[in-house]
Amino acid sequence: MTLQAAIFDCDGLLADTETPDYEAWRAIYADHGLPFTIESWAETIGTAKGHSARDWHAPLAARVGPTYDRAAVQARRRAHYQAAIEALRPMPGAVALLDALQDENIPCAVASNSDAVWVERVLTITGLRSRFAALATADEVERPKPAPDVYLLAAQKLGVAPAACVAFEDSPRGLQAAHAAGMITVAVPTTLTRHLDFAQAHHLVESLEHLTPDALRRNGSRP
Repeated sequence: MTLQAAIFDCDGLLADTETPDYEAWRAIYADHGLPFTIESWAETIGTAKGHSARDWHAPLAARVGPTYDRAAVQARRRAHYQAAIEALRPMPGAVALLDALQDENIPCAVASNSDAVWVERVLTITGLRSRFAALATADEVERPKPAPDVYLLAAQKLGVAPAACVAFEDSPRGLQAAHAAGMITVAVPTTLTRHLDFAQAHHLVESLEHLTPDALRRNGSRP
């Protein structure tokens, strides 16, 4: 393929923002004698804010009864999560891949189901913000992933045809969006998403560490 642009998901792909939230909920559930499985959590990964029907408080409230303090539990979860977020680092291989793309003058963008404020925060904390020529976020489009809108917007902002872009995702929901946008898709599952179905991806890798621009070109065809 003629690789003209690279478009990255943010949460779980560039930085592990998912595990801290999962671990916070798992600890809270354990305190109440309830299981909190990776499988149940992974079902919501990649969902835009306000688009998930899951209420993680509900099983806790059912166990505790009328004295359940939703605000206190939420404050505990948020404190754990925010502390972890402030210590975020780029995912393994992310910096090296971005360096290699920059060396070849291949522009990069982010296409995220989070809002712009959150994406800016994550990229700033991880030191990655300057690596991206454009950001496309869920608050800028009518339909979040799995619709292709954020990916199409990212390509538009870069001035590159979607078919000349490679998209990196860690969730099937995100892959569906990039696939619908007509991009070459690379799945990079995480510990939380590894058990999910990534059959739709054109290519599957264990880590961003295994990717270079040359490898993307060699393997950039649609099977």
